[in-house]
Amino acid sequence: MPAPGGEDYVSENTLQVVRPAERGSMPYSEFLQALKDKRVLGVDFIAPNGDEAYALVKDSGGTKSCSAINPDAPVVDGVCRLRMGEGWPVEVSNSWSSPSWVVRILDNEQVPHALVIDLKKKPQRAVYPKAGGVAKL
Repeated sequence: MPAPGGEDYVSENTLQVVRPAERGSMPYSEFLQALKDKRVLGVDFIAPNGDEAYALVKDSGGTKSCSAINPDAPVVDGVCRLRMGEGWPVEVSNSWSSPSWVVRILDNEQVPHALVIDLKKKPQRAVYPKAGGVAKL
């Protein structure tokens, strides 16, 4: 899950490097509240595992407005697209953290969601060194 603040940190349990949430992203707690308030219209999970996700959120004005979260997010017909940020569960193989929990919540709330795959993006291939070296991506 994206970390609060502005620096990477290493999770004690998983040894995974956790990057800070992007500026203008919606914290997971606010996403859950917007879901409860029926303001989330849909979610796009970005492949390969949904660690990066964007939600279509109804702009309700006031402190819950799109511009309060991200002043640069355009609002079209009362809806904005916000990146999910601090607290968003990321896929970690040896823990309970996973975007699949969010999918389950969305299914229960009957909110549409999709896994977006960018077929134009070229995969990174590992370069294997000669004996004794370390593989690089």
